[in-house]
Amino acid sequence: MMAFDPSPVVNKPDGKLPPEAMRLMADAQRRLSTVLKARKVAQRACISLVFMGVLTGMFAVVGGQGPSWSGLVMGVWMTVAGIVEFIGAQGTAKLKPKALTMLAVNQLLLGLMFAGFGAWWMLALKMGWNTADVKSAQQFMGSVSNSLVTVGDAGASTGRINSIAYTAVYWGYGSLVVFGLLVDAPMALYYFYRRRQLEAYLRETPEWIVQMHSITSGAV
Repeated sequence: MMAFDPSPVVNKPDGKLPPEAMRLMADAQRRLSTVLKARKVAQRACISLVFMGVLTGMFAVVGGQGPSWSGLVMGVWMTVAGIVEFIGAQGTAKLKPKALTMLAVNQLLLGLMFAGFGAWWMLALKMGWNTADVKSAQQFMGSVSNSLVTVGDAGASTGRINSIAYTAVYWGYGSLVVFGLLVDAPMALYYFYRRRQLEAYLRETPEWIVQMHSITSGAV
């Protein structure tokens, strides 16, 4: 697209742009507003990840049967991923395609982390490995069983209650695998798609409009 140089018009006393320039600006603004939705998504993800990461890390240290190193790693990973989302949001506001690539890779790694830890905990619980995570799960299942037997009906089967508690914990870990595959992976694709849109915007939009949008979007 041929760039329109607005300087001769802007420098006039009335400072008005011709209709063609106004049309170019409106079209570019429409396309950019779609791209910048990724910035808001990243900002919300930043808050959620940092909050949940800190809680997960704290619980991994002080909760259950001793420190859970895998839980601590997950908490730290989530917190760092939240910080990356913040940095990516700032880069997106500066109209940098690499920022969206960073956000996409961040979500891919986050999804792999959730799926990996979820699968590991499912396997550890099933095999009965003597880890802090398994001990915490067993403690939780025991407390649930005792509570249900105490307040439940007299005919309740302790074995059945234990089985229900085990199934709930097992598939609770499984939900992490599902979350990583069905939430984080699509988020990565979303960021990749927005990157393509931003690259098209930068390629097809006159430079003077890009510079103006860089200022108004918070780049300067």
